[in-house]
Amino acid sequence: MLASYASLGDVIVAEPRALVGFAGARVIRQTIGEDLPPGFQRAEFVLEKGFIDRIVHRKQMRTEVGELLACFWHSTRGFAPEGADSPHAYDPNAPRSTAQA
Repeated sequence: MLASYASLGDVIVAEPRALVGFAGARVIRQTIGEDLPPGFQRAEFVLEKGFIDRIVHRKQMRTEVGELLACFWHSTRGFAPEGADSPHAYDPNAPRSTAQA
């Protein structure tokens, strides 16, 4: 299940067939008084609806997260504050990730 703060990230990643939601399907069904669509709250369903950005198998998760962090690192000049130098050793000529955001 998904805590509300977990949906505040820049990129939301889920594993295949993961349950993604704050309340359980039974509670939602009782609240709205209607049947829910097939696959409701599964990663594939919420990806279609735009609630998550990627579905990544657990075996590829480490690589995926590393590529996303590299992308953010380069796009923010080493996590530099606006108009300031990076507090980290940052080489703008370092190779960039091949991940597609």
